[in-house]
Amino acid sequence: YTAGTSIKTELQYFSENPITEINLYNKIGSNPKLKVLSLPHIPAYSRLKSADTVLIPYMIPIGTPVGTSIVLDYEIATNINLNIVRSITIKVK
Repeated sequence: YTAGTSIKTELQYFSENPITEINLYNKIGSNPKLKVLSLPHIPAYSRLKSADTVLIPYMIPIGTPVGTSIVLDYEIATNINLNIVRSITIKVK
């Protein structure tokens, strides 16, 4: 992905506990992890996938140098703090 590009990732999840929100954190290169998005939980069960699904938008920050790795952490937060985190790493081209 190039700097300035807007992407959407699909998050598929299931929880036996009530979900309160979905948070997105990024870690760009050696910089500290930063919360960049918080979405309220809106149930969206897919029978085809047997899970809730949501599209999460993210824009690769303008000015991010080519070759930089960006870690995206998706946190599914529950009302009893049994949170689930899934991560992906993308590289700026």
